[in-house]
Amino acid sequence: MEIRAHADIAAVLSDDRYTVPPVPGHALRGTLQWLRQNVCRFSEGEDHDRRLAIVIEQLAQMDPAALRREAHERATTILKTSPHDRVAAVARAVPTAVLGRALGVTELDTLIKNVPVVAAVYLTGTDQPEAADRAVAILVELLSPGSDEEIANRIAILMQSCEATATLIAKAATRTCADSESTIIDTLRFDPPVPALRRLDPHGIPVTLNITVANLERSPHLTFGAGRRPCPGAHHAVQLAAGVLDALRAKEND
Repeated sequence: MEIRAHADIAAVLSDDRYTVPPVPGHALRGTLQWLRQNVCRFSEGEDHDRRLAIVIEQLAQMDPAALRREAHERATTILKTSPHDRVAAVARAVPTAVLGRALGVTELDTLIKNVPVVAAVYLTGTDQPEAADRAVAILVELLSPGSDEEIANRIAILMQSCEATATLIAKAATRTCADSESTIIDTLRFDPPVPALRRLDPHGIPVTLNITVANLERSPHLTFGAGRRPCPGAHHAVQLAAGVLDALRAKEND
């Protein structure tokens, strides 16, 4: 079933009878399945609240304005090398590096190499190549020390950011608003990087929430979720993307 109306989606997102699809089974530590089983993204109830608190604590230590400045600086440095595809050169690498440094990672090149490998299959978990498991094991080492849930939810911050922020930057780069932040916000509503959310209804039947259509109906946009599970890093994401877009626009005007 697909829900497209803004009010109906907002109601579902506020209704605790509609749950996120769980990650079944028991997995070995340091694998993709283990990661998905330990993050707030795929959790409900007390598990979700406890894991979300870890994410919120980590994000609280990050100044969004400082993230934007660093994103701009890193993107500017990369763009000075005149890459063939400017957007592709910065859209994943820069947000990953900025967040990684904020999370205490020192081996940023290793982080940048491995985060996209995991992020590509993180949301679905349906295709779990050995490469993803190897990359998760590396990320565990980079984001240690801590409990399994602490490490997993630090990694989750990078997972939630990687593909979505890269897509947001790529889409925003094609739009023309007065300033970068306005462009990002405009893109989030009218061309969201994540077009749909998924829930299970009270009978366990999958439900697709069409965010793209709902956003066109009226504001506020639902791209960062709403109700009982809004994205805790929404402002951080906007500022990261705006910092990269600042650099891309400056390069275009050289």
